[in-house]
Amino acid sequence: MRTNWCLAACAVLAMACGSTAPVSPTADIETDKVGYRAFGRITDFQGNGLEGVEVHANTGSGTLMRGGSTVSDADGNYTLDFKPGYYVIDDGTDSWKYDVRCAVIYPVLPGFSEVNDHRHGNLLMAFQVPEDGRLSERQLSILVVYGEPHRVDFVMKPTAD
Repeated sequence: MRTNWCLAACAVLAMACGSTAPVSPTADIETDKVGYRAFGRITDFQGNGLEGVEVHANTGSGTLMRGGSTVSDADGNYTLDFKPGYYVIDDGTDSWKYDVRCAVIYPVLPGFSEVNDHRHGNLLMAFQVPEDGRLSERQLSILVVYGEPHRVDFVMKPTAD
Protein backbone atom coordinates (compact mmCIF):
# COMPACT_ATOMS: atom_id res chain seq x y z
CA MET A 1 0.00 0.00 0.00
CA ARG A 2 2.76 2.48 0.94
CA THR A 3 4.59 1.70 -2.32
CA ASN A 4 1.53 2.58 -4.41
CA TRP A 5 1.18 5.86 -2.48
CA CYS A 6 4.86 6.68 -3.08
CA LEU A 7 4.54 5.99 -6.80
CA ALA A 8 1.43 8.16 -7.04
CA ALA A 9 3.06 10.99 -5.07
CA CYS A 10 6.14 10.89 -7.31
CA ALA A 11 3.99 11.06 -10.44
CA VAL A 12 2.00 14.01 -9.07
CA LEU A 13 5.23 15.80 -8.10
CA ALA A 14 6.69 15.37 -11.58
CA MET A 15 3.50 16.64 -13.20
CA ALA A 16 3.42 19.63 -10.85
CA CYS A 17 6.97 20.47 -11.91
CA GLY A 18 5.80 21.04 -15.46
CA SER A 19 5.64 17.79 -17.35
CA THR A 20 2.90 17.25 -19.89
CA ALA A 21 1.20 14.19 -21.32
CA PRO A 22 3.51 11.31 -22.35
CA VAL A 23 3.63 10.63 -26.06
CA SER A 24 6.58 8.41 -26.95
CA PRO A 25 7.88 5.11 -25.57
CA THR A 26 11.30 4.68 -23.98
CA ALA A 27 14.15 5.46 -26.39
CA ASP A 28 16.82 8.08 -26.15
CA ILE A 29 16.19 11.17 -28.29
CA GLU A 30 19.75 11.68 -29.52
CA THR A 31 21.26 8.20 -29.20
CA ASP A 32 20.25 4.77 -28.00
CA LYS A 33 22.64 4.83 -25.04
CA VAL A 34 21.47 5.03 -21.47
CA GLY A 35 22.49 8.22 -19.72
CA TYR A 36 20.78 7.93 -16.33
CA ARG A 37 22.59 6.01 -13.59
CA ALA A 38 21.95 5.12 -9.96
CA PHE A 39 24.57 3.31 -7.91
CA GLY A 40 25.07 2.31 -4.31
CA ARG A 41 25.29 -0.52 -1.83
CA ILE A 42 22.68 -2.84 -0.39
CA THR A 43 23.36 -4.10 3.13
CA ASP A 44 21.73 -5.83 6.07
CA PHE A 45 21.42 -4.17 9.50
CA GLN A 46 25.02 -5.16 10.36
CA GLY A 47 26.39 -3.43 7.26
CA ASN A 48 27.15 -6.67 5.42
CA GLY A 49 26.73 -6.40 1.65
CA LEU A 50 23.89 -8.47 0.19
CA GLU A 51 24.59 -10.32 -3.04
CA GLY A 52 21.95 -11.07 -5.66
CA VAL A 53 19.52 -8.27 -4.81
CA GLU A 54 17.57 -7.17 -7.89
CA VAL A 55 17.45 -3.40 -8.29
CA HIS A 56 14.88 -1.89 -10.64
CA ALA A 57 14.05 1.56 -11.99
CA ASN A 58 10.51 2.51 -12.97
CA THR A 59 10.50 5.80 -14.84
CA GLY A 60 8.16 8.20 -16.56
CA SER A 61 5.49 10.78 -15.93
CA GLY A 62 2.05 9.57 -14.92
CA THR A 63 2.59 6.07 -16.30
CA LEU A 64 5.81 4.56 -14.96
CA MET A 65 7.56 1.94 -17.10
CA ARG A 66 10.48 -0.36 -16.31
CA GLY A 67 13.51 1.70 -17.27
CA GLY A 68 16.22 -0.73 -16.21
CA SER A 69 17.29 -3.55 -13.88
CA THR A 70 20.48 -4.94 -12.39
CA VAL A 71 21.69 -7.27 -9.60
CA SER A 72 24.02 -6.47 -6.69
CA ASP A 73 27.47 -8.07 -6.58
CA ALA A 74 29.10 -10.11 -3.77
CA ASP A 75 29.75 -6.94 -1.73
CA GLY A 76 26.23 -5.58 -2.22
CA ASN A 77 27.29 -2.94 -4.75
CA TYR A 78 25.17 -2.19 -7.78
CA THR A 79 25.19 0.12 -10.78
CA LEU A 80 21.87 0.65 -12.51
CA ASP A 81 21.67 2.34 -15.90
CA PHE A 82 18.14 3.25 -16.87
CA LYS A 83 16.13 5.01 -19.54
CA PRO A 84 13.80 7.92 -18.93
CA GLY A 85 10.39 6.41 -19.76
CA TYR A 86 8.16 8.59 -21.89
CA TYR A 87 9.20 11.80 -23.62
CA VAL A 88 6.89 14.75 -24.03
CA ILE A 89 6.17 17.18 -26.83
CA ASP A 90 6.98 20.83 -26.09
CA ASP A 91 3.74 22.74 -26.57
CA GLY A 92 5.56 25.81 -27.90
CA THR A 93 7.90 24.18 -30.42
CA ASP A 94 6.07 20.91 -31.16
CA SER A 95 9.40 19.08 -30.77
CA TRP A 96 10.54 16.34 -28.39
CA LYS A 97 11.80 17.57 -25.03
CA TYR A 98 13.04 16.20 -21.76
CA ASP A 99 11.23 17.42 -18.69
CA VAL A 100 11.21 16.52 -15.01
CA ARG A 101 9.86 12.99 -14.49
CA CYS A 102 9.88 10.28 -11.86
CA ALA A 103 12.54 7.65 -11.31
CA VAL A 104 11.62 5.09 -8.67
CA ILE A 105 14.64 2.95 -7.70
CA TYR A 106 13.89 -0.07 -5.52
CA PRO A 107 15.52 -3.34 -4.40
CA VAL A 108 13.90 -6.79 -4.46
CA LEU A 109 15.16 -9.79 -2.48
CA PRO A 110 12.77 -12.63 -1.57
CA GLY A 111 12.36 -12.86 2.21
CA PHE A 112 13.54 -9.26 2.76
CA SER A 113 12.12 -5.77 2.72
CA GLU A 114 13.85 -2.39 2.65
CA VAL A 115 13.82 -0.70 6.08
CA ASN A 116 12.58 2.66 4.74
CA ASP A 117 10.12 1.18 2.24
CA HIS A 118 12.62 2.49 -0.36
CA ARG A 119 11.27 6.04 0.06
CA HIS A 120 14.74 7.48 -0.62
CA GLY A 121 14.59 5.71 -3.99
CA ASN A 122 11.68 7.95 -5.07
CA LEU A 123 13.60 10.37 -7.26
CA LEU A 124 13.09 12.94 -9.97
CA MET A 125 15.01 12.88 -13.23
CA ALA A 126 15.73 15.39 -15.98
CA PHE A 127 18.03 15.80 -18.95
CA GLN A 128 19.38 18.95 -17.32
CA VAL A 129 18.69 20.96 -14.18
CA PRO A 130 15.75 23.30 -14.89
CA GLU A 131 17.02 26.88 -14.75
CA ASP A 132 13.66 28.51 -14.11
CA GLY A 133 13.77 27.99 -10.32
CA ARG A 134 10.70 25.76 -10.24
CA LEU A 135 12.43 23.03 -8.21
CA SER A 136 12.90 23.40 -4.46
CA GLU A 137 16.16 22.58 -2.71
CA ARG A 138 14.62 19.26 -1.61
CA GLN A 139 13.58 18.43 -5.18
CA LEU A 140 17.07 19.30 -6.46
CA SER A 141 18.58 16.90 -3.87
CA ILE A 142 16.64 13.98 -5.36
CA LEU A 143 17.16 14.95 -9.00
CA VAL A 144 19.01 12.47 -11.22
CA VAL A 145 20.54 14.41 -14.09
CA TYR A 146 21.47 12.80 -17.42
CA GLY A 147 25.15 11.79 -17.31
CA GLU A 148 25.53 12.44 -13.54
CA PRO A 149 25.35 9.24 -11.42
CA HIS A 150 23.20 9.46 -8.29
CA ARG A 151 23.95 7.40 -5.14
CA VAL A 152 21.11 5.46 -3.50
CA ASP A 153 21.96 2.98 -0.70
CA PHE A 154 19.47 0.50 0.74
CA VAL A 155 19.32 -1.46 4.01
CA MET A 156 17.34 -4.70 3.92
CA LYS A 157 15.71 -6.60 6.79
CA PRO A 158 14.25 -10.11 6.89
CA THR A 159 10.47 -10.18 6.65
CA ALA A 160 8.37 -11.97 9.24
CA ASP A 161 7.26 -15.45 8.23
